[in-house]
This record gives sequence, C-alpha cells and structure tokens, in this order.
Amino acid sequence: MKAWTSFTPRDTSYIKLLNTLSNNYKYSNTDSIALFATEALQLSTVIKYEMGKFKALSNLAIYELINGNIQQSIDYNQQVLKTLDLKTSSELGSNIYNVLGRAYFTLGNIPESYKHNRKSLLLAEMTGNKDLIRKLNSNLGAFFTYLEDYDEALKYYELALSGFSDAEPSISKARILANLGYLHMENKDYDKALELLDESLPILEKAKMTELLSEIYLTYGAVYFHNKSLDKAFYYFEKANSYYSSSNNSMNKALSFYSLGISHLAVNNFKTSGEFLFLSLDLYKSINFKIGIEETSRALYELFKKKKITKKALHYLELSESYSDSIYKEKSARDISVLKVKIEFEEDKVNLKLKNDGEVAKQTKYIQWTSLGLACMIIISLVFFQANKSEKRLNQELALQTTELSKKQQELNTINKNQDKLFSIVGHDLRGPIVSLKQLLGLALENEEGVLHFYRFGPKLKKDVDHIHFTLENLLNWGVTQMKGEPVKHVKIEIKQNILRIEELFREVLDKKAITVHKSFVDNLVMVVDANHFNIIFRNLISNAIKFTPQNGQIWLNTYKENNTTFISVKDNGIGMSKEVLSRVFDSSQHYSTFGTDNERGTGLGLVLCKEMITKNKGTLTVESELEKGSVFVVRFPNIIVG
Repeated sequence: MKAWTSFTPRDTSYIKLLNTLSNNYKYSNTDSIALFATEALQLSTVIKYEMGKFKALSNLAIYELINGNIQQSIDYNQQVLKTLDLKTSSELGSNIYNVLGRAYFTLGNIPESYKHNRKSLLLAEMTGNKDLIRKLNSNLGAFFTYLEDYDEALKYYELALSGFSDAEPSISKARILANLGYLHMENKDYDKALELLDESLPILEKAKMTELLSEIYLTYGAVYFHNKSLDKAFYYFEKANSYYSSSNNSMNKALSFYSLGISHLAVNNFKTSGEFLFLSLDLYKSINFKIGIEETSRALYELFKKKKITKKALHYLELSESYSDSIYKEKSARDISVLKVKIEFEEDKVNLKLKNDGEVAKQTKYIQWTSLGLACMIIISLVFFQANKSEKRLNQELALQTTELSKKQQELNTINKNQDKLFSIVGHDLRGPIVSLKQLLGLALENEEGVLHFYRFGPKLKKDVDHIHFTLENLLNWGVTQMKGEPVKHVKIEIKQNILRIEELFREVLDKKAITVHKSFVDNLVMVVDANHFNIIFRNLISNAIKFTPQNGQIWLNTYKENNTTFISVKDNGIGMSKEVLSRVFDSSQHYSTFGTDNERGTGLGLVLCKEMITKNKGTLTVESELEKGSVFVVRFPNIIVG
C-alpha cells in the first residue's frame, strides 16, 4: 500500500517532503530520487499542485542525467520551463538551467551548455542565494578550464572564491583553491599556483578527499617539473600514481602515467619513461582523448629521437601531427561557436534588463501620478506636470546616452575578444607547421638516417611552409588595412595578364588536384586600380576556389565590361556554402574558417581582406553559393579615370 492512500488533498506539505527527499538522495541512493519524485508527481497531478509537479519533474531530470538518459533529462526540464514563472521561481529555474547545461555538455553541445549555464547563474543572482551563486560560478570555471580558456576560468573561480569568508576552511573552498592553483600553473605563474595549493592541501588532507588530493598532487608535480625541481616532481607524481593505479578514473590515470613518463625522460631514464608513456597512450586511446594522444605521441617522438631510433621517432611525430591538425580544427570551430553564443547572450541580457527597467519605470510613474492627483490642487498639478515633462525629457536623453554607452562598451568588448581570438587562432595555425619543420630539420641534421626520412615528409613540409607564407602575407596586409591613412595607389593594369600570372602561382596544386581552369578574358581590357590590392584580392579568391574544389573539379575565370563597369568573376563547382556560412565569411568580427577538400588550412582572413580592399578601390563584391554545387564570386570595379 502506498503512503499517500491517507493523503489529505489540501495538505501539500507531504509532497514538499517527497521532493526534498528526492533532491537530497542525488548524492547517495540515486534510485530513491526517482521513487520519491514519481510519487510526488502523481500526488501533485491529483490535486493540480503545479509547483509540486515542477519540482518532481526537475528531480526526475536529475535522475535521468545521472543514469545517462540525457535526452529524457532535457525533455523533463523543458516541460517545466514551458510554464514556470522564472520571476517568482528564480531558484528552481536556476537549478533547472544548471542541469540542462550539464546535459548539453555531456552531449558535446558546448555552445548550448554555455548558454544554459549562464542563464542559470543569471537567475541565481536574482535570488541572492550565495551558496548557489558560488556553485554556479565554480561550474563555469570548470567549463572554461575544459575549453582551455584559462583567463575566463580564473574569472569565474575567483568570483566563486569571493563568496567565502576568510575564516571559512570548507571543502568547497579548498576545491576552488585547488582549481585556481591548476589555472595559475597553466598560465605559468608557478609561485601563485604553489601558494593556492598550499592553502588548499591541509583542508583536503584533513577531510581525506583522496580523489581530489590526487589531482592536487598532479598539479604540484607539474609545477615542480616546470621549475626543474625534478626530485619534488617525482615525489608528487608517484603519490598521485599510487592512488590512480587502482582507480577507475582513466583520464587522470593516463595523466599520471604521462607525467611520470616525461619526468623519467627528462633524466634520460629511457626504459622506465617508455613503459609509462605507452601505458598512458593506450589509456588515452581507449577513451579517445585526442589531446592526450597528441601530447603522449610527441613525448614518445622525443624519447626515440634521444635513443636515435629514427623510424619510430618519425612514426610518433607523424601520429602527433595528425592529432594536432584534428584538435586544431575542432577547437577553432568550438571556440568560434562559443564566442558567438557569448555575444548573443550578452545582447539578450542587456535587452532583458532594458525591458525590466522600462516596466519598473512605468509602475513608478503610475504611482507618482496617482499620489499627486489625490494630494495636490489643480494648479499645483499643472505646475508639476510641466516639471515632470522636463524631467521625463531629461530622463529620456539620459536613457538614450546610457543605452548608447552600453552599446559602445559591448562593441569594444567584442572587438577586444575577437582580436584576442583571432591572434590565438592564427598563432596556433602558424605554430604547428613551424614546430614540425624545426623538429624534422633537427632530426635530419643529427642523424644520417633522418635525412632519408626527411624526404618522406618533404611534400607535407612544403605545403606547410607555403601555408605559413600565404598566411603571413594575408595577416600583414590585413594589419595594414587597419592602419589609418593607408594610401590607395591607382595605376593602369592589363587584367588578363595579371590574372594569368596569379593563376600560375597555383599551378602545382592545380595539377595535384587535377582541376581544370576555364578562362574567358576580354583581350586588352585595362583598368585603373591599386596593383597590390588587385593581386591580393584575386590571389585569395582563386586560392579559395582551389581549396574548396575537389579532385578533378573545375574553375572558371571570366572578365567582361558593361557600360562604365568592369566585371571579374571566379567560379567553381566545389562544395559550396550554406546561407548560414555565407553570412559569416565576410564578418570581420568572426574570422570564420573551415578546412578545404584536401584538408587545407585557413585563417578566415582572406575574404575579409578581399572585401576591405575592393571597397577601398570603390568596387563591390557579390557571391552566390549552393551546397554541393559550388560558388561564384563577382567583383565589380568602376572605370576610374586618372590624370
């Protein structure tokens, strides 16, 4: 017999108790979550107790998340959000968005995870619940640590830490201190990292938090390893490994093996180093953790290079490079998508605030007018009306100025963030090929056998160096376009001759991809334009056409003249672009980029640069594209006459 057979319909206290018990069991007996939540849901449905239903469904969402039924968890929470009043139930809404953030993170949908985590924090701040705000700031710190955005992670962890009193030695505080220590270690501030770890360690040792202590030992070891204090590094890495050797935490176990492997490698203990590194590589492969595979493979390359076993060294270097390309591609796409969601969220937050401010202003105005109407005579009311009218005008002006200031601040923040993101992406894009070239040159010069293997990587190296050269030129030219007062030097050029010269620069890659180029030029067609700009524009457009055209594809280069306008088009039958991608490729704030059909790299600067230079020469650029059918770029230049 169920406990609710004697339940009194008007009494909701029993339902509240069931939901509280359900929520409390999320840390221990997870089956009890569903048991109590299901009963609370049934009783709430019987008496139409909406809040009881909402809390029961949110508890069931937690249960499904814990048990890996992610979509069911999302469905339960979205069912609540359809009718829940977030203004009156901010704390429940905050918890629901927090669970949704965790669910989307588990699915690998990082942008949606960020959006729901931020909504959760925004609602928590409305409640004033310090514990909840602290927890959610900590969650966002962990989120950005995963994204390797350590500065952003530091910001949220420091906000979480500020919620504690100085004399509050809690486990939660120690956990945040440990995470801050890790972040400062990643940012190479080793003294600050040790200071935070030293503050955290006694609290966690007293509480016997074994799992977390082992993570701290790994961080300690990394700090001492970077400081060249290898004895201390060994001590902490071995302490961590003694725990993880019998743990089911594959990620940290692999990290402890890797840490010991590179430590033994540093003292030329090759045999032990190899044993640990191979254990680490096997574990990372079992969980398909690409960053771990890439780092461990690079360490094995260094190991076999030191042992002068060239063939194996090259094998692990090649493995490392293949994962490096994949990681870069995924991280660039993910970072750009998260950045876009961050900007959208900040805009939505400002709009919401302005809307709420408007509602409050209306209510305040109504109260003022009602009170004055009852208390004042007609003559005083008229005088006040005039004064209020002036005040209203001034308030409107102030509101407009405030809104404009807020908009300018947002634009400035967006520019700063996108600039940082741009140089982060370009830096990574250039660093990988340069590091590979340096390592292979070193291997070839130090080992006779390495020279033979150097030729094996020759084509890839040439491709990488060509990419570096092309990227640097685009980056430098983009930088010049951002400088005020850059002059446009108009000269008369012959179009056909210049485009044929540009095409010839790509002859090798055109032949390699077996791309046919169809040309239709008007003979002796001349125009007045900045010659350097012209070459950069069409080198980028032709390069893009080649990049996104598959093997045995086709490209068309055409010129013609109508009235006082010269038209030059670059067309391909490549992979094309969706409307969404098309809207992003010319956005100077995003620097959107994808890989080509032959895995060619890009930085997202080319088309932005083209558009800016075409505009400087009084021209226009239009593009039509369709997925799987190709793209056509048409540049229109007016016929400028110079004396």
